[in-house]
Amino acid sequence: MTVNDSFKKKDNINSIESVQDRGETNGPEDHRGIATLMAEQIEFADVIMLNKTDLVDEKKLKALEGTVRALNPGAIVYRTEKSKIGLDKVLGTGLFDFEKASLNPGWLKTLRGEESKESEEYGVSSFVYRARRPFHPKRLHDLLALDTPIKGVVRSKGFCWIASHDEFGGMWASCGRLYNVEPDHRWYVTVPRDQWEVPEEDVLEDFNKEEPELGDKRQEIVIIGVEFDKEAAKKNAGCLSAH
Repeated sequence: MTVNDSFKKKDNINSIESVQDRGETNGPEDHRGIATLMAEQIEFADVIMLNKTDLVDEKKLKALEGTVRALNPGAIVYRTEKSKIGLDKVLGTGLFDFEKASLNPGWLKTLRGEESKESEEYGVSSFVYRARRPFHPKRLHDLLALDTPIKGVVRSKGFCWIASHDEFGGMWASCGRLYNVEPDHRWYVTVPRDQWEVPEEDVLEDFNKEEPELGDKRQEIVIIGVEFDKEAAKKNAGCLSAH
């Protein structure tokens, strides 16, 4: 279960502060952003309270609830004022399942083609950006250096291919204005087949059928936004291509 401050939620999701800036760190190695921490808490919870709803108008509240439902379609969401709620709704519910929670985030469901249409009622939508060309490192850097790289996007996650790091797939993650890209894994096409850690047929499913020499190198990023232009977002992403 997690509690979210509806009055400050928009500020938090657009914050560039870290947990250390607010003195809420778990230790010196904890450098997570406030926005990222909030998103992860929502994605992993089974019950979510949107508190202080009396301080937010209905339009904004619907957008906030839509964002929450997009991040975690499987959670039960309650609107509350002054945290008033029956204890039976938040304690001893028996709802939490670690394995289910790890597979439940909205971005992962979207990637699998299981996204909920319910969030669209709140102006929240999502799509998966897929491409078989690497990002140009400078163009990518210039985009992410903007104050708002892609307007309206509240969460994006997946993996990417950057031309300057051709052997490694990058883990892509963003929440609000915070974007992070870091090396994550070697593309299977660069690894000898006898060292593949998953069944060969599963790996080959992701290989480029038109250009087999490129193997599994690709962009596959889930993008979730509130009232944002998906076509413009796709176009912006396409402009990052190195070829």
